[in-house]
Amino acid sequence: MGTQPIPFGKYELISRLAAGGMAEIFLARTRSIQGFEKYLVIKKILQSRTTDPDFVRMFLDEARVAATLDHPNIVQIYDVGNFEDEYFIAMEYLRGHNLIEIVRAGAKLGYSKPPLEHVMSVLSGVCAGLHYAHEKRDFQGRPLAIVHRDVTPQNIVISFDGAVKIVDFGIAKAATREVETLAGTLKGKIGYMSPEQCRGLAVDRRSDLFTVGIILYELTTGKRLYHERSDFETLKKIIEGPVPSPRDILPFYPAALSGIVVRCLQKSPDDRYQTARELHADLDAFSRDNQLVTGTVPLGQFMERVFADELAASRNTDASGMVFASQMATSASGPSYLGESSSRRSGQLEVPLDKARRKHLLTRAAQLVLALLLVLSGGLAVWWRTRAAPRAAQASSVAGAKPALAQPGAQPIATAPLVKSATALPAPSLPEPKSAQPEPAPVMARPRPVARPGDAHITVASEPRCELLVDGEPYGATPVVDLAVPAGRHTLILLDSVQGIKEVQKVRLASGELWTRSFQLEDGRMVERKGLSPKMLVEAAPVRPQVAAPAPVKPEPSVRPPAVTGPASGGAAPERAIAPPPAPRPRPTTHPAPTSEPAPRTRAGASEPARTIAGFVLDAQKLSTPAPHLPEFVMRRQSGGTLVGTYKICVDEAGHVYDVKTVSSISGADAEIMSTLRHWRYRPRSGRVCAAKQFVFKLQ
Repeated sequence: MGTQPIPFGKYELISRLAAGGMAEIFLARTRSIQGFEKYLVIKKILQSRTTDPDFVRMFLDEARVAATLDHPNIVQIYDVGNFEDEYFIAMEYLRGHNLIEIVRAGAKLGYSKPPLEHVMSVLSGVCAGLHYAHEKRDFQGRPLAIVHRDVTPQNIVISFDGAVKIVDFGIAKAATREVETLAGTLKGKIGYMSPEQCRGLAVDRRSDLFTVGIILYELTTGKRLYHERSDFETLKKIIEGPVPSPRDILPFYPAALSGIVVRCLQKSPDDRYQTARELHADLDAFSRDNQLVTGTVPLGQFMERVFADELAASRNTDASGMVFASQMATSASGPSYLGESSSRRSGQLEVPLDKARRKHLLTRAAQLVLALLLVLSGGLAVWWRTRAAPRAAQASSVAGAKPALAQPGAQPIATAPLVKSATALPAPSLPEPKSAQPEPAPVMARPRPVARPGDAHITVASEPRCELLVDGEPYGATPVVDLAVPAGRHTLILLDSVQGIKEVQKVRLASGELWTRSFQLEDGRMVERKGLSPKMLVEAAPVRPQVAAPAPVKPEPSVRPPAVTGPASGGAAPERAIAPPPAPRPRPTTHPAPTSEPAPRTRAGASEPARTIAGFVLDAQKLSTPAPHLPEFVMRRQSGGTLVGTYKICVDEAGHVYDVKTVSSISGADAEIMSTLRHWRYRPRSGRVCAAKQFVFKLQ
C-alpha cells in the first residue's frame, strides 16, 4: 500500500502493518471536527475467510471478549464493525515493541537478558492486567471466566513511554464465547502452554499463571525453557518433565525469585498461585526487598536506550506516524496484534495431540531409516575396499603366478626384495608353515605419517601376514614397525580375506607409549601376545639384500657398527657408516667408541635394529648432558644472529652415545657440537634407540 490513505468507512487506512493466515492489520486514523485526529489499528478478516461462518463467529468472539475489558495493561478496543462485507476491529495503536523484539534489540547492544528491575516492571503489569481479566463480570454480576490461554512474549507489548499491554485475546476462553474448542485439540503456542492445556483439558486462570512463570524463567535466565527438537517432545516435557528451577543453571540466582518461578511451574494447578494478584504481590515484595527501581519511568528510559535509532528517525519526520508503520511492517517478528507467527515452535496450533504424536513418530522413523542407509553405505564401501585386493591376488594366482617357497636351511637367493607398498617391509626368508596359503595382495598403503612430539608408536606382527588398517586407513602388510600415531583412541584391524581373518583391536595409547603386539592364528582364531616372538623379531627387522654369500670380513676397528633405523624414519633402508665428507666442512672421519660400550648384539645373524623415538622421550632418560657450544670464529662470524642445527643421537643399551649424525648442519660448528654430544650419558635401556635433537643458538 502506498502513502496515500484509503477510505475504510469512517477510517483511513494509512499502511498495512502485517498479514497472517486469518487476518491483516493496518495503521489507520480517524478524523472529526476542529482538526480532531486519532491514530489506531484496524484488524480485519482476510477476504478469503469472510465466507467461513465459523471463523467469522470466532473473530466476533474475540471482539466481544476484548471489548468488555478496560484496563491500563490491556490493549483497548474502540470499535467492532462490518464495512463492505469485511469484519474489522478497531483497537489502540501502541508505539512500542513486544518482548521478543525487545530482547533481540537488547542483545545487539550487549544485553544477554533484560535488566531484572525491568523484568519485574513488565511482569507486574502483566499480572495486573490478567487479574482484571480473570475477575471480569458482566452487567448482571456474573463472572465471565476469561482465560487468555496465549500469554506469550509476542503478546506482551511495551510502549516507548513504559506502558505494559497484553494483546490478542483471539483464543481467550470466556463464558460468552459462541465457538468452543473441540476436545482433544490444542489452542496456544507450543512452548508456552500449561500441562492441562497440552492435554486438551479444561483450563482456568491458573493456566495463564503457569505461562507467566515460563516467561519469568526465560527473561531472568536468558534461556528457553520448553524448546525441544519436535512439538511432541516439547509437549511431553511440559506434561511429564520435572519442575524446573532457575538455580539448576544459575547457582547464584536469587533464592526468593527462584521460589516464585518454581511455584508458578508446578504441574498441578492446585500447587500454583491461585490468582494473578498473589503472584503480583510476591513480585512486588521481591522488588522492594532487593531495592529494585521499577515502574513505567525507568522502563520507558530503557526502551529509549534500546530503540534510540528508531526514535531518532521518528523525530526527523512529521507526526503522521508513517515511520512507525514502515518500521513495524519490516519488523523481524511482526506486530503483536495478529497473534500469529510463521515459526513452527511459536505458531498458533489447532491440531489434535495425537497428530503431534504421529508427526513425532514419523520424523523419528525417517531419521532411523536415514541412519541405517548411511551405515550400510559406509560398510559396503569398506567391504569393497578390502575385497578388491584379494580378487586381484586370486586372479594372478590363476594366471600361474605362484610364489616360490624357500627350503629349510637354504641360503638366501641373490635377488632384490620386492617392494609391495610404501611401508611394507621385505618378506622374511624363513621356512613357511606346512599349511602355507597364498599371501593376500596388499591394498594401496597410506604414506607413513611423520612422527611428532607426543605421538605414540605401534608395532604389529602376525602369522600369517595380514594387512593392517589403523582407523580405517591401510598401512601395508605386517609386520608394521614403529608406526607413529597421535595419542588417544584407535581401532586396528588385521585383514586376510583368503584365510578369513578379521581381527579388530581397540586401543587407547598414551603420549610416547610404545604398543607392540603379535598375533598367531591358532584353531581358526587370532591369539594376541605382547611383544614379538624371536621369529617375528627377525621378520620385523629390515634385511639387507645380499648380492652373494661373501666370506666373513672382519670390520676395521676405526669404523663404527652401522646404526639401523626403523620404518618410523620413513621406511628407509638401514643406514651405513658415513664416510668422511670432503673439505671444506671439517668433520672427523672416525670417532673412537667409549671403552665401556658393549659389542653390538646380533640375533639370527643380523644387527639389532635401533628404534627411532621422539626427542622428548629420550630426554627423560638423561643423566649427564654437557651443553654444546659454538667455536669462537663461528660466534664472531654470526654475531647477532640465530643458528639452528639438528643432530641424530643413537644410544645403546648401556646408555652411551654410540653414533651422532647431522640432520641440519651449522656451518663450521658440527664437529665440535657432535663431539660434545658423544659424551652424553643416559640411563640403561632395553634396546638401542635414536632420536633427533634440535639446538638453537642466539648470538649476542
